[in-house]
Amino acid sequence: MNNYSDYRPVGGGERLLAFIGNLVLLGLGSKVLNEITAGAGLTVKEQGILASLTTALVIVIFCIYPETPCKRLGRFRILSEEKEEIELKKRLWRMAPYLILALGGPLVGMIPKPSEGIEPLAIIIVLPLGLTQLFILADGLTVFFHPEKRSLLDMKFGTCVMKPPPLPEHLKPRMFGRKII
Repeated sequence: MNNYSDYRPVGGGERLLAFIGNLVLLGLGSKVLNEITAGAGLTVKEQGILASLTTALVIVIFCIYPETPCKRLGRFRILSEEKEEIELKKRLWRMAPYLILALGGPLVGMIPKPSEGIEPLAIIIVLPLGLTQLFILADGLTVFFHPEKRSLLDMKFGTCVMKPPPLPEHLKPRMFGRKII
């Protein structure tokens, strides 16, 4: 078991950079998947469904392996308020809005045209997706205003995104006698 007692909360800017980095990686992955599926002769709707399911799979993988690539790069850890690792159930609940968004995307493309007269279906599908997007935005903005740098989901599930303490001076890398970090 790891000792996270010296870990401290990650600031809003650092979390934002990790989020943007993850979006860039997801976008690059989507582009590669799109190129592969376009060459396979799939329709645009089939490509959307495949991309959505792949995105959902990636999100589930990051629930099992708790940190996203850019959080790992920043050495961030998602820990409980007691600075212990969180269980899979909490990780899944923390990622639920992103799963809803990923899996709901293809449903929007399947909504019949308004001329076909099924408008309640559009409301049933689009409204929750819109609310999910607003929640994700509010969740992310909360980090900048909360004194402990916690999001709405962090507060609900008793989690914190933490980072290790800085390296002592004698362990920081040097090049030609000068500190590089």
